[in-house]
Amino acid sequence: MPEPPKSSALVIAQGLTKRYPGLKALDNVSFSLSRGEIVGYVGPNGAGKTTTMRILTGMETGFEGAAWISGMRQPLDRKGILKEISYLPQDVAFASWRTARETLWLFGRLSGLEASALRQRVPLVLQQVGLGPKADLRVGGFSRGMKQRLGLAQAMLGHPKLMILDEPFNHLDPAGRQHLKGVLTELGRQGVSILFSSHILADVEELMERIVVLRKGCVIFDGTVEELKAAHRDAEVVEIGFTGILPHSRLSAIPGVARVEMAASTVLRLHPTPGAHLLDVSTHVLGQMIASGHGIRYVKPLVPSLETIIGRMTDDVLDVATEREEEASAC
Repeated sequence: MPEPPKSSALVIAQGLTKRYPGLKALDNVSFSLSRGEIVGYVGPNGAGKTTTMRILTGMETGFEGAAWISGMRQPLDRKGILKEISYLPQDVAFASWRTARETLWLFGRLSGLEASALRQRVPLVLQQVGLGPKADLRVGGFSRGMKQRLGLAQAMLGHPKLMILDEPFNHLDPAGRQHLKGVLTELGRQGVSILFSSHILADVEELMERIVVLRKGCVIFDGTVEELKAAHRDAEVVEIGFTGILPHSRLSAIPGVARVEMAASTVLRLHPTPGAHLLDVSTHVLGQMIASGHGIRYVKPLVPSLETIIGRMTDDVLDVATEREEEASAC
């Protein structure tokens, strides 16, 4: 049996490969999590996110590679690992007739927590997720967002070292997502490691200290959000509003200009060539427009959102309704 690599990381996934009949769900996936680190695990549906999480929790066996948590290996040391982790599945389900307090008490006792600890812990975690006033209401009357909060409270209950959260922002309204981000950030400060998946990247971008991107079962990026955006500077575009009639073919001949797109009769979008400095190219174009007698109404950079970047990387069509950039030319 291979020994865990010498590392201070809490979680080490090494060469994880999972096959189903006719499908390779994971293909040599490797990454790690340090103590207190918050990592976003993202990719389109079917990329392998949930399969990875099921391997880490011990619910998925028959895989190749190795996964260590606190120096213990899945699934051989599953009982020991379960004492150190918690898991929030993508779709939470609780008995409708129990109250929120009763639900957490039951899960706590099933997890081996003492009654004395639960008397203190249950009201605390309910308060932390914003369900303190709802503690003695039946779960059957909860909204989907409230049930999601209860699922998070259950995941926090046993002081885990690692929280594995599959789409924890599902069903939450903007205020609920903001509240949850604050809770997770504080847990990270306390030294809890968090691996979470989410499709709501615009809301959770600042939460991720690192992002791991999956495509068809393979890791295609592992680094910070800033590093990911820096690697895709070529996707930036400048929108220029002007007056008059512009022969944009002249602008296309300027060095550094890959394409001039007319978004409207008096609005153009400037696409620089790969590697060109966007500010330098824009300045050159603006200078020529002004010299030709055109008035400039506005200049606005259109920086691609994180959703757009990851959508291009994974060939996934994501909802980028707030993105002002033309998607048809980029996909």
